[in-house]
Amino acid sequence: MITAAGGPAGFCLAKYLQGKAYLIGLDGSSKSPAQFFCNELHLVPFAGAPNYKEEMLDVIRNASPDLIVPTFDEDLLFFDSVRDQIDCFVLLSPRATIRICDDKRKTAATFPEISARTFSVEEALNQHPYPLFIRPSIGRGSKVGFKVENNDDFNYALSKIKEPFIQEWLPETEITVDTFADLEGTLLGIAPRIREQTRGGISTRGRFIRDKQIEKFCRIIHKRLKIIGPANIQFMKDRSGNWKLIEINPRYSGGLGLSYQAGFDSITPLLTIDPELKTIKTEKMTPDYEITVVRYWEERIADG
Repeated sequence: MITAAGGPAGFCLAKYLQGKAYLIGLDGSSKSPAQFFCNELHLVPFAGAPNYKEEMLDVIRNASPDLIVPTFDEDLLFFDSVRDQIDCFVLLSPRATIRICDDKRKTAATFPEISARTFSVEEALNQHPYPLFIRPSIGRGSKVGFKVENNDDFNYALSKIKEPFIQEWLPETEITVDTFADLEGTLLGIAPRIREQTRGGISTRGRFIRDKQIEKFCRIIHKRLKIIGPANIQFMKDRSGNWKLIEINPRYSGGLGLSYQAGFDSITPLLTIDPELKTIKTEKMTPDYEITVVRYWEERIADG
């Protein structure tokens, strides 16, 4: 079972697992592209709807999947809250890990030695020169951010964000690292890619690189958090050319397909999971470096 099966990560899973397993997709739209790749597609409410929990549990119990793969931030929090109510294996990191990753303040506090510098509102106003970057502390709202270059920008950003997370402005290269760990939390491989082009926040062209500092930081993150299965970790370079941690998402990334095409296969291992023995089999967990992978759109008729 793949949640948010029509989203960038869920769609990639369905696309590359088609014909290898019986796929059950969950989505908020009947016109989801997941319909072309999943054996079943079930409509569920959007996260936050009053009946979300009850309907999700009903669909899961009726469909009776062997494995559930959450691909959406809100799904991680939902499945964490209903672990003891679902009689199947959910590919999910520990509760403490999910909570740390969901709150950017906790992420920065957990990794102060590798994170971008952060500031309270008072510190930002009195001790640090502009520019700064302000975004929400919690959840998907972190996709909305403001570069602030003066007091007017600062006050406007604060008026739009209830729980602001304030960081130093990082002007240089941005990188996303797809990672994968076994069911005990041991890191198995990483796939760092420069985000050369994005559309709506999703990478559509990525160049895969090898970087010793990135590899070191990812090992630190996985050892400290005990992430289970997939994660995507974002870094940016500061003015001195050093990588700084921006955020950690303990789920598949929207750019999953780029890593898969580069040879980093974190999808096929899903077929080998043995939840009782807590084992998973992997093959190639290293991408082909110094290659660029591009993504393009494809059209199909959803209905008459």
